[in-house]
Amino acid sequence: MLKNYLKIAFRNLKSHKGYTFINIFGLAIGFAVCIIIALFVQHKLSYDGFHKKAERIYRVARMDSVEGVAELKISQPAPLGPLLEKAYPEVLQAVQFSKSSRPILVRYGAKSFYETGLLYADSSFFSVFSFKLLSGNPQTALQRPYTVVLSESMAEKYFGSKNPLGESIILENEQSYEVTGVIENAPANSSIQYRFVTSFATKYDQRHRMMVEYNGGWNMAAFPTYLLLRSDASASELEKKLPALLQDRAKSHYFISTKYQLEPLSRIYLHSPADNELGPSGDIRYVYIFITVAIMVLLVASANYMNLATASAGRRAREVGVRKTAGASRIELAWQFLGESLLFCIIAGILALGFVQVLLPIVEQLAGISLSTGFIGHPTFIAVFSITILIVGLFSGAYPALVLSAFYPRKVLMGDTQTGLGSAFVRKGMVVFQFAVSVLMLISAAVVWLQLDFIQDKQLGLNAEHVIVIPLQGAFSTEKAETFKQELLQSPQVTAASISTTIPTKGTPSFSVEAEGYDGNLSMIQFDVDVDYLETLGIKLKTGRQLSAQRPTDLKEAVLLNEVAVAELGWKDPVGKTISFGGQDPQTVIGVVENFHFTSFHEKIAPIFIRHYQRWVAYTAVKINTNELKQALEQIEQIWLQFAPNYPFDYFFLNEAFEQLYRSEHRIARIFTIFFCIAIFIACLGLFGLAAYASERRTKEIGIRKVMGATVSNIVSLLSKDFLKLVLIGFVIAVPIAWYFMQQWLQDFAYRIEIGFGIFLLAGALALFIALATVSWQSIRAALANPVDSLRSE
Repeated sequence: MLKNYLKIAFRNLKSHKGYTFINIFGLAIGFAVCIIIALFVQHKLSYDGFHKKAERIYRVARMDSVEGVAELKISQPAPLGPLLEKAYPEVLQAVQFSKSSRPILVRYGAKSFYETGLLYADSSFFSVFSFKLLSGNPQTALQRPYTVVLSESMAEKYFGSKNPLGESIILENEQSYEVTGVIENAPANSSIQYRFVTSFATKYDQRHRMMVEYNGGWNMAAFPTYLLLRSDASASELEKKLPALLQDRAKSHYFISTKYQLEPLSRIYLHSPADNELGPSGDIRYVYIFITVAIMVLLVASANYMNLATASAGRRAREVGVRKTAGASRIELAWQFLGESLLFCIIAGILALGFVQVLLPIVEQLAGISLSTGFIGHPTFIAVFSITILIVGLFSGAYPALVLSAFYPRKVLMGDTQTGLGSAFVRKGMVVFQFAVSVLMLISAAVVWLQLDFIQDKQLGLNAEHVIVIPLQGAFSTEKAETFKQELLQSPQVTAASISTTIPTKGTPSFSVEAEGYDGNLSMIQFDVDVDYLETLGIKLKTGRQLSAQRPTDLKEAVLLNEVAVAELGWKDPVGKTISFGGQDPQTVIGVVENFHFTSFHEKIAPIFIRHYQRWVAYTAVKINTNELKQALEQIEQIWLQFAPNYPFDYFFLNEAFEQLYRSEHRIARIFTIFFCIAIFIACLGLFGLAAYASERRTKEIGIRKVMGATVSNIVSLLSKDFLKLVLIGFVIAVPIAWYFMQQWLQDFAYRIEIGFGIFLLAGALALFIALATVSWQSIRAALANPVDSLRSE
C-alpha cells in the first residue's frame, strides 16, 4: 500500500509541475531561513560555554543611578577583587581586567604595526578561564610587571616559526615587554577577546597613584572583576553579603551607595546591559526576534501548501470519489494526503540544505559573523530538523487531508467539486495571515531604517563632518604634540586643530566629583583638551567663556561643564563655582557648553567636565577643507612623518566613528529586510498559485462576461478585488502588533523617532501594490483569453 501511495504522490508531482514548484520552492525557502536562523541562534547561545568552570564564574557589577535612571556598570575599583578573595571563603579566585581602548604600536625588530586587543589580566587568568596556553607556564606567565602573552596569530605575525618565549616586544615605542607565553586565539564565541594579554601588575605599576595611593584606589573604578566561586557556594547568598563589606571598606560615598550584584558568565553576552565590555555583546531580544521570524516564515510557507492543496481540491475530487467507491476509508485517504504532504516537506528539506549554501554567505556578510555549518551534521540538529519536517508536513497536510477525504463520492462523481464554505474561509484566513506577517516585517524593517536615519541626521551638539582624528599612539610628548598641531595649522587645507586625551566615540574616563554646595559625589565624564577643542569640534558655548592660553590659571585651575552637569548639581549660576576630583585642588567653573553627544544615542548625555590637559595627550583632531580632501591627507601624512618617522600614519573620520556605534543596528536592519523580502516572496508565490486556480475555476464565467461586453479592466477588477480585500485585512491586523513591538524596540534609544501613521500607510500601500502585481498577472492572462476557447466545451 505504501508503494502505491508513493507512486500516486510522484505522479501528482509530475502531472502538476506549477503546483509542485510553488509548494516545494516555498517550503524549501522557509526551511532554509529556519536553518540559517538556527545556526545564528546556536552561535549566540554558545557564548562562553567552552569554559570548563563556566557555571561557577561570575562578574561583579554595580548598579548606579544617573539622572534617576539605573545603569549597570562593570568597571570596579582595583582593591575590590583582592578584598573579596580575602573576605569570603566562597570566592576561590578573582580576576581583574583592563583593556586598551585605542590601538597601540607594537614593535619587534624591523616589524611595527598598530594593534588592537591589548588586555591586562591578573595572574589567575589561566586557572579561572579555559583559554589554552600553548606555551609558557600558566601559573607564572602573568605574575610580573611588563610581561605579555601573545595570541597564536600575533606570535606567528611577529616571530614566524621562531619560539617567542623570552623574547621582548616594544609597546608604544617606549616600554619593553617580555614574552612569557603563547595563548590560543580567542574563540569567536567568547565575550572576552584579546590579541595580547599583559599582566595586571603592569597596570599597577603604570597607575600606582590612582590605584593604590589615593584613597586606597577606591575612587578609580575602571577594572572589570570576575570571581570563581567554590562548587558549593551560592552566588545569591554572597551577593547579599557585599553591601556590609563595601560600606565598611570604601571611603568614597559614591561607591558606598552603589548596589552590587553578581552576573553569571553564561548570561553576560546576551543578558547584560553593561557598558565597557571586554569583547562583543549581544541582546537576547534579538535572539527571540529571529526565532519568531523563523517560525513566521515557516508558517507562511505552510499556509501556501494548505491554501493550494484545498484550492486545487477539485482536480482530486473524482480520484477521491472513485477510491471511496472502491472501498477506501476516510482514514486511509487522509493518510494518503498526509503522506503526500510529508513527501513535499522531505523534498523541500533536502533542497533547503542547498539554499543554505547560497544564502549563508550573504547573511554572514550582513551580520558580520561566521556561522559554522558543522552544526548541520550534529545529531541534535538532524533530530530537530527531522522533527520540524514531520511537524510541518503534518500541520500543512492536516487540513487539506480532512477536506479531501470528506468528499461524498456520489456528489463528486456527479460533478459537484466545491470544497465548501469552510475550506474557502480557511484559505482566506491563510492569505490574511501571510500578508499580516509580511506587513508586520515590512513595518519593522521600515522603523529600524527610519531610526537609523534619525540618528544620522540628528544634531550631535558638535560638528563631526570633515574632522579627521589622528591617534598619537604615544609618539609625542605634550610639547611635541603642540608643535605638531601648529605645523598642521600652517597647511591651507586645515581650518582648525586641537590636541586632547579624549575624543567622542572612543571611550571616556569617569570620576567621582565633589562640588561646591552639592551634598555628596557626582560621577562625571572627564575631557582633557586644549584651548582649541571647542572650535575644532564645533561645540557651542552657552554661558561664560572658553579656556584661554592667555590666562595661565586656566591651564591648571579652570573647568567647563555641560548643561547636564549643571542641572545635576542644581546650580542656577554655575560660573565661579568650584569642583574637585581625585584629591586635587578645587577648580573654578568658567563656562558652560551646550550638551553634545560623545557616545551612541542608546545612552543619555552624561554630566561632563572639560579641563585643560595636564601631562599627556592621545589625539589630534583636524578640521579640513573637503574640497581638497586627498591633498589635505597627503600633506598631513608628510607632516606626521617629519615628527614621527618611526610610527605609521593612522587616522579616522569622526563622523564615520559615530556611524560605527550603530553597526549592530545596521546589520539587524539589513537582515530584517532580507527576511521580509523572503516572507513576502513566499506569500506572493501562494497568492500567484491561488490566483491561477481562481482564474481556472472561473474560465467559463470569464468567457461569458467577455461575450456580454466586459472589458479587460472589468475582468481584472473582478478577479483581484477579493484578494486585495484579504491583504487589506492582513494590514489592519498587523498595524497594532507592529506598533507595539517597535515601540518596545525604540525604548533602547534615549533619543528616538515617533512612529507616525505615514509609516503604516506606506507599508500598506506597498503590500497592496505587491499583491496587486502578483494577482494581476494571472487576471490579465485570463481576461485576454479568447472566450471561444473557454466556451467551446459547452
